[in-house]
Amino acid sequence: MTTCRNTLMLATDGSSALAPEEHPVLVLIEGGKGAATNGDDAKKAISNRTNSLFACAMAVVFAVVLATLAFGVESSIAASESLTLNEAATTNVRVMSGDSLWSIASQHGVDGCSTQSIVDWIRDRNQLESSNIFAGQELIVPTSANL
Repeated sequence: MTTCRNTLMLATDGSSALAPEEHPVLVLIEGGKGAATNGDDAKKAISNRTNSLFACAMAVVFAVVLATLAFGVESSIAASESLTLNEAATTNVRVMSGDSLWSIASQHGVDGCSTQSIVDWIRDRNQLESSNIFAGQELIVPTSANL
């Protein structure tokens, strides 16, 4: 342990929270957290860092695999819905005042398909550039066998 003494006197006007010491002392402690003092400690420190890096790498790999699986499941569901909608019977519907693609898709649901998928299918099938529709417009919509 190395000790340094400074003989500088500090003057205060009485407003300081702490009274100055006559001889301030600075203590230098060599090393610190994780500092190795011998060969075995150095090997342990390197081993701990290696283990931490390995754990981080495994966490990243796990996250990538999980994201890939989630994307694959979502893609599989979307493909299944698309196939179901493409095989569904269709009918023509005249848009009434106050209708939206969402309300029409909800009324003409197809088993196993989300309302959003049906809205997307109606837009594609009727070559709509947006979801804006108007009263009197004719739309091709899918129908479910149980309707």
